[in-house]
Amino acid sequence: MRNTKIIVILQLVILLVLEYLGIFEKYVSLVFMADPGIKSKPLVKGYSFISPMVFGNGLFFPIIFVLLTFGLIILTGFQLVKPMDGDRAKKVYKLSLYNIALLVIPLLIGMQEFNNGMLVMMLLSASYAVLSFALSKAK
Repeated sequence: MRNTKIIVILQLVILLVLEYLGIFEKYVSLVFMADPGIKSKPLVKGYSFISPMVFGNGLFFPIIFVLLTFGLIILTGFQLVKPMDGDRAKKVYKLSLYNIALLVIPLLIGMQEFNNGMLVMMLLSASYAVLSFALSKAK
């Protein structure tokens, strides 16, 4: 039981760091092209996950990531009060996999440039998913 609480607290810390990075750091890298007549390199600018510029370019994955992470924070916080049974823990694990997919999909379809911040967020999301999987199997 004590190990479970330690894992849940570690999960909360990971999720809070993810939420902080998504809201306050500029990890969404958008590419802007110069005028077609001018031969120059494309301009890459960074924005936070909740920046209006990201929505203006039709990139909705970051805000869904932030909202899903907030939901995972709430669900994980409830685990401190009342541990989840096997089915609910598996659903939280599936939500954590969706969270990783929301980070990867914009990179795969070319809507966003890869950067070190995205790598850190993917590693943190993957570690949360591994801990969720361990909790779902422990029940």
